[in-house]
Formats: sequence, structure tokens, C-alpha cells
Amino acid sequence: WGYRNRVYLHYQGGELGFFAAESKEIVPISQCLLTTSSINRIIACLQQQKSALGGIQGLRHILIKESNVDGSCLVAFLCQGERQNDIKEQTAFLWRASLPIAGVWYNYGKKSPWDGYFSEEWQLLHGAEKLTVSLMGRTFRWGAKDFLQVNFSQTEKLYGVAGKLLARLPIDVKYIWDIYCGVGTIGICLASPGQEVVGVEVVAEAVANAQENAAVNAVKGHYYAGLCEDVLPKLLARGNSAQWEMAAKSVAVLDPPRSGCEERVLDTIAAAGFPYIIYISCHGASLARDMKYLSLKGYGAEIIQPVDLFPQTGHVECVVLLSKEER
Repeated sequence: WGYRNRVYLHYQGGELGFFAAESKEIVPISQCLLTTSSINRIIACLQQQKSALGGIQGLRHILIKESNVDGSCLVAFLCQGERQNDIKEQTAFLWRASLPIAGVWYNYGKKSPWDGYFSEEWQLLHGAEKLTVSLMGRTFRWGAKDFLQVNFSQTEKLYGVAGKLLARLPIDVKYIWDIYCGVGTIGICLASPGQEVVGVEVVAEAVANAQENAAVNAVKGHYYAGLCEDVLPKLLARGNSAQWEMAAKSVAVLDPPRSGCEERVLDTIAAAGFPYIIYISCHGASLARDMKYLSLKGYGAEIIQPVDLFPQTGHVECVVLLSKEER
């Protein structure tokens, strides 16, 4: 209980809460047993100020996320439609409350093509832009739209499993290819002195944060913005001999969304000849599909280790080590 560092609340018809099972009907809540006490304090305040929420045009969701360093939170009001001119005043009630809130964001406009919750425009209304979080002894900056795992303590165990798999490989790993890298946490946490990280991520702001995070943690990182299925083939094009030589000294670390990897990503990794893949998945069905596809490309699974990042739910993460069988 109390492990979630992030929550999305839905707002509809004047009610704030979660969707009922198999429904879009809002179930109002004053607390969530899976989230932290600080987040629950913010939820309670929002419920007490529902009349103020009614003045926020196009409000659809409220995002709250919390730092594991100082317990401070970011809150984002996620709206659809044109910018509301008095939005800063409409949200000031939350900023003035005696709550551990570091910053308040406003998200508005048309829907983003890469995320069902977010629209394309962002504005900082109050306070700080980002939170500071800690993983595996490394420091990271976490923005309102950046993805991180919802359970910090279990994330460290998850990355620890991946780190042990990386350390046992019988090759001298020079490069860690962090594919779907987000703000760079996995590659930066796994990198040892002398190793470099190559990261690919669709969200440009996350790529900028990854570059910042690598610098803060003294990790040499090379990060590229764009769809992984578009960027990776360009980086590993057949005419790019330097990158192909890198691939031979590399491990590909995949941490895709629930939908899994695009086939073009897997095709590129296989064609480049990565000797090992560490695949981190939050969805067993897409993992099984991608493992089957990779098996047709000559990769076999050596180890599969589940890690429970989501207690009280039916979801589980898995870390899989795959090796190129004709190596």
C-alpha cells in the first residue's frame, strides 16, 4: 500500500475520481490506498474545492506526482481546448493551500499524438518546473509530462535485476542502447565508468532531460528525439559502419510502452547484430509477441525474471535477457 508516486484523476460532470471498471463513469474518491499520503492530501483538497474545478475550462484530468527525495509534488491540470486567460487565478487555491506542492502546470490545446492524457501545449503556472528524484544512487530531474515507473523502491529492484544480467555477460560492453529511454533513468543507472549510453525517445522534452540527467550523473550519453522505429534505422543504417561496430560492443535495453515494440525496431536490432537484448516489459502479452518475433530473428531467451512493481493489482514487470543464438 501507499507506493504509487503518480496518479491520474479523471474529471467529468463535476466529479473527480477514477473510472469504474469497464466504464467511463466517474467514481469520486477522497483518497487512494495505493498512493502516498502527500498525494492523498492533495486529492482531498481538490475534492473540497470542486466548485473551483468547475471554473477550469475543458478540464479532463488532473495529474499528481511526488518526489522520493523531499516529498514535494507537481500538479498538472490537463484540459482540452483553447487557453483560458484567467487560469492562473483559477488554480491559485491549490498553490495557496498548505500542501507539499513544488509546482503547478496547465496543459491545454489539441490532443498530443503520443499520449492519450496530454494535450500539446504546456504552461507553468506556479512554482518549480521539475521534481528531483533518486534511483540507484543517481539523481534525476522529473518533469510534469515525463514518464517514470510508479514505484520507486521496486524500480530500483527492477533496475538491479537488469544490472546483474548486464554484469554477467561474457562480452566487454562499451555501449548501452537505451531504446524508449524517457528521461534516461535505465541507461544512466546501468552504466558503469567507461560505458556510454545511446538513448532514443519520442518526447523531445524527455530527451533534453535525459541529456541533463546524464551530465549531472557524469555519464557520457548520446540522445536522439523521434519515434524509435524511425530514428533507430537511421542510426544503424547499413552504410553506417561506425554504428555497426558499436552494436557489436553493445547491449540493447528495451523498455517500450504496454503496446510493446514496433517490428521495425526489432528488425533493426537484429539486423545490426546486437549480441544481447535486455527487454523490460509491463505487459506480458506484448512481451510474448515480441519474444516470438525475436526468436524468428535468431534470439533466444536465457532468463526471465518477474518483478512486482504494482502490488494489489494484476500487473507485473518482467526483465528478459535474450542472446543472439548464432553468436
